[in-house]
Amino acid sequence: MKNSARTRAALLGASLVVLAVAGCSDDPILDPGPASTTPAAPSPAGTESATDPAPADPEELAGGDEPDPEPSAPAVATVPGYAVGAFPSVPMFVLPDLALFDDDLASDATRELNDDLAGLAGVTVSPAHCGEDGRPEVGIQTSLLYGDKNGNVTAPDGSEASYDTGAGTLTVNGETAKGEADGFGSFSEGDLAIRNYGDGSGSYVDADVSIQIYGNGSGSYVSDGATIQNDGTGAGNYFGGGVKIQNNGDGSGSYSDANVTIQNIGDGTGYVNAEPVEMDPLPPLPALGVFPTLEALQPVESCGTLITVTLGSLFDLDGAEVRGDADEIIEQIAGVLGDDVPVAAVSAHGEGDLGADRADAVVAALEDAGATTKLASEDAGDTRPVAATLIDGEPNPAGAELNRRIEVYIPSFDETPQK
Repeated sequence: MKNSARTRAALLGASLVVLAVAGCSDDPILDPGPASTTPAAPSPAGTESATDPAPADPEELAGGDEPDPEPSAPAVATVPGYAVGAFPSVPMFVLPDLALFDDDLASDATRELNDDLAGLAGVTVSPAHCGEDGRPEVGIQTSLLYGDKNGNVTAPDGSEASYDTGAGTLTVNGETAKGEADGFGSFSEGDLAIRNYGDGSGSYVDADVSIQIYGNGSGSYVSDGATIQNDGTGAGNYFGGGVKIQNNGDGSGSYSDANVTIQNIGDGTGYVNAEPVEMDPLPPLPALGVFPTLEALQPVESCGTLITVTLGSLFDLDGAEVRGDADEIIEQIAGVLGDDVPVAAVSAHGEGDLGADRADAVVAALEDAGATTKLASEDAGDTRPVAATLIDGEPNPAGAELNRRIEVYIPSFDETPQK
């Protein structure tokens, strides 16, 4: 078992998933309601009105002949979970949660799950962190690499937040390092190495992830099988898992995987597999900020484990039925939810009115796949975002994609998840 954090950009039908935490209410765990889906009524192909067509001439049907059906227009290919012509954004840069490296702050179960589920696109595992009331809460983990020299960042809910700047200490697994007044400092323990050069630049390296922040808005992120580049000018790219995403910073860009190729021209038009399609120009990528101080990275104690799955990995854009190609994700998570996990909570996050149905559908799918844990379901809506949708007043689609998610919260064994 590796004692390391695996932060991946999950982009087969969704964006990077990074670290997020679930929130819960004061109500005790409830038995999940039934899964509920409402399929859209199909429209008859080749018809122009809702009236019944005229019956065919009986003579034309003599000898068993039937009228030829009207040809239907071929469907335009889509990225799973996205509208026609739309595709995932180049992901945000997110530092791994250092609690994974501290034996006293995160459990072996969390680390084992992080390793076991590491190969699933669209899935991340992280320590859950709870407030004084014992419920998981959202922090500023996704904002840390987008702050200014004064430590000011945009919190996930859009409010202004800040972290400690200047001198301070970082302690992980019994090792302590002290930063200087200008932020300069370094920390090293095992495979983990963190450096702040005091001029806005810095680096993070562990066995699986390497992040470089250059202090001028640009940076690079390399993890197992994935690479992200942010040029600091609104342009950047992602490569990983057979997916390529390019944002040129001028409204244009492209996406490709094994099934679909999309070209966004940036003027409201584009092509999907060479088929002309209308599509909105791409917003520029937000520039990276300065590297945070050592003290800002100080990990805190975990209250359990959080499994986060991007909505696009499970559902179609307007659907509440778990797709068949999500079977591996469901089966792997169901395998975790056995007799040694008494209770867990499944919550659906994101705008729209499908949250309750989606949470129920995931619970039903997990149970069908063999999960024996008592599961509660919740529609959290957009009440607990994990990433800002605006940075410096500009749209941040990658943040919005992180907010559209399913979370499975597994409390420490002496905790009980609340709805």
